[in-house]
Amino acid sequence: GEWDLTAAGERPIRSTASGARHRLPNRTFMSRRISAGSYSLTKKFVKLNIMKKLLLHICCGPCATHVMEILSSQYDITGYFYNPNIYPEEEYKKRLDAAHEAAKKLNIPLIEGEYTQQIFYDAVKGYENEPENSRRCKICYRLRLSGTARYAAGNSFDRIAGTLTLGPQKKASV
Repeated sequence: GEWDLTAAGERPIRSTASGARHRLPNRTFMSRRISAGSYSLTKKFVKLNIMKKLLLHICCGPCATHVMEILSSQYDITGYFYNPNIYPEEEYKKRLDAAHEAAKKLNIPLIEGEYTQQIFYDAVKGYENEPENSRRCKICYRLRLSGTARYAAGNSFDRIAGTLTLGPQKKASV
């Protein structure tokens, strides 16, 4: 059949040999490409209406860059920087700036969650002297990922993911 190009945001229409016209599902956009003097069809995926919306928790720019590159071909990604555990505030700002820079390079929006250190201190009370990769880390991961999940649920995201275990001092098994 023949494919009609449509305005952005509309579903393409396919004309069958019998002349019937059918709207295609939102998940596929077909475009024409000239090849050797004749038309050939090329599937192109468009973020609008086909990709699941993913809220990606980001702890810092360096950890997020590779993950964003990989996932951006499969998801409509928005970065989420929610890290009430980072202290001092100068370090927090440095990591936030690095996350903004990474997101900007990949043309991915970045949202900054609330920065209230007291939330972290309350969550890890009694575990302050625990070493890296201990129960304190599990509590901190849970705090940041549950905050990410709450934001995602209230803002129409389909999925969440995180970069928390990618740092050289972190272990995925925690």
